[in-house]
Amino acid sequence: RAARPIGRYEILVDDKTWQTFRPDTPRLVEELRTTIELPAPGTYRVGIRVFGTDGTLVGQTELTAVRERRDAEVFAVVVGVNEVGAAAPRLRFAERDARAVAAALEKAGVRSDNLRLLAGPDATPDRLDNAFQRLSLATQPGDTLIFYFSVPSDHGGAEGGRQKASFRRGPGTLLLKAGPGEGTSRLPVLDLAWISQVLGAARSVLVLDTCLSGDFRDFAPVAKREVLVLWSGCAPESDAHQGGIFTHHLLARFPERADFGDVRRWWPEVRDAVRTEAAALGRREPFLVTGPTFVPVPEQELGSPVLGEGERPRLPPDAKAPVPSARTPRLAGESSRSAAGAPTPVDAAGQRPR
Repeated sequence: RAARPIGRYEILVDDKTWQTFRPDTPRLVEELRTTIELPAPGTYRVGIRVFGTDGTLVGQTELTAVRERRDAEVFAVVVGVNEVGAAAPRLRFAERDARAVAAALEKAGVRSDNLRLLAGPDATPDRLDNAFQRLSLATQPGDTLIFYFSVPSDHGGAEGGRQKASFRRGPGTLLLKAGPGEGTSRLPVLDLAWISQVLGAARSVLVLDTCLSGDFRDFAPVAKREVLVLWSGCAPESDAHQGGIFTHHLLARFPERADFGDVRRWWPEVRDAVRTEAAALGRREPFLVTGPTFVPVPEQELGSPVLGEGERPRLPPDAKAPVPSARTPRLAGESSRSAAGAPTPVDAAGQRPR
């Protein structure tokens, strides 16, 4: 309670700022009433702090709230960036693709509260961090996370990244616009994979439509939860589709289920359609990662077939999972291959031919 002009009030959940409100004009407030939706099931400390127009703390209170467990849900972060500066070529339809993917996810059943679209100037590191922060509070075991990125990328590591990627090892970094006059920001793809692990969802799907390609072998040995990667590197954009051909064919075969359902049933159609159209355009075959699916021990898989081209053998229930050596990552799934059986070539420049 307060009897002085109020400039703003904050709601905190477990000491983290959850919401901040500012009245249109400073006004006297004697009693504050508000309703918030708590994140994942559990017991929380909810605090309210009220500040005057001069920024001084006017009053505060704290209470304990409990939210019961809910049914599993799907959460998604969708990012599209056309241009990040001199660090990479300009794309034409990445932001348009991101908006189309967000619309498809919402139509498939992802609640608007669970969907965050960051396109163009909105796709800054601060806003992406905020999206991850909200996910950390909202998700619970059993949920599915979907991350879609249509952005420029490169093979270099980033300062502070967990892995300095190279041409042959590691998936490189995604490029974002840091902000006006701030240049380019980098998000290592392995960091994105790590984030999907620590958020605690049962399943994560990383959909990447990027300029470059790579692999996830360095991530495989530490996977704690299932991570499915659907990745097209160097797939061209199309004037006819007004978008990237990978995202176009992905959306054309988008499953009715928002969690992507059984990917093995529809992924081969996407892969083959992208390759066929790229060939018709006179482009070299795009690098398509058809998987990989990482699984945690003791559910380690023995085989590494291409996703969609055979069932993945599992260990007998009473068998112990093999402990991979430093040279044998815990990986199920592999990159696409050419007709001769060799890995699809990716040129050293690796830029997306759009």
